[in-house]
Amino acid sequence: MAIKDNKVSLTLKNFLTTHLPSTKSSKKQKFLLGIADPKMGQDIFNETGITASYNESIAELQRGLRTHFVKIMKSK
Repeated sequence: MAIKDNKVSLTLKNFLTTHLPSTKSSKKQKFLLGIADPKMGQDIFNETGITASYNESIAELQRGLRTHFVKIMKSK
């Protein structure tokens, strides 16, 4: 429900801070977190300091993953 309301839940915050490298500022961040909902980006940054982005490249990557997900999972 929190994600539907564009809120960063405690579970999401813990997952992101545990599994992504910590940075002192968004300018020194060496990665970009791609998200499916552009409205979540600001909330994720406010809660964790991690820059999250939504753009056409990320949307295309998500489309490709949905299309080929079955093939990707069969190979494992």
